[in-house]
Amino acid sequence: MKERALWYSLIVWFISVVLGPLILSFSCWLKTGSTGLDVYPVFLIMGGIMSAPSGMVLYICCLRLIDRSKSEIWLKLILTPIAIFLTYLPFAILYLLDQITRVGSFELSWPYCTAIIICIWLVRFKIRKQNMSTIAVN
Repeated sequence: MKERALWYSLIVWFISVVLGPLILSFSCWLKTGSTGLDVYPVFLIMGGIMSAPSGMVLYICCLRLIDRSKSEIWLKLILTPIAIFLTYLPFAILYLLDQITRVGSFELSWPYCTAIIICIWLVRFKIRKQNMSTIAVN
């Protein structure tokens, strides 16, 4: 069970850390016409650093919920608001500490929240008949 929770949370966390800055760059492109890909590495590194504690908490939540889950959909319905909260939390803390003053915390966090929602719902558990579980991406 621990291995399933670890792999699921790592895959969801990693893909969302990579996908979040891409969504943010696309959003910048829609607003300004500039791609924003020049700052992608900065957003990628900062997103990885800021979300590492949240990734660990997501693992603990997965570990607790996998044993109690009635179905895969139930697990994802519970994990989605938890992941949104964990994703938004570092941005809110930085906003409260006045580190993000020019741009609000929501404008920077919504791409990462969108990415984690996409990852939670696309990464799935594939249960084998021998009661062994693997993780697959749709």
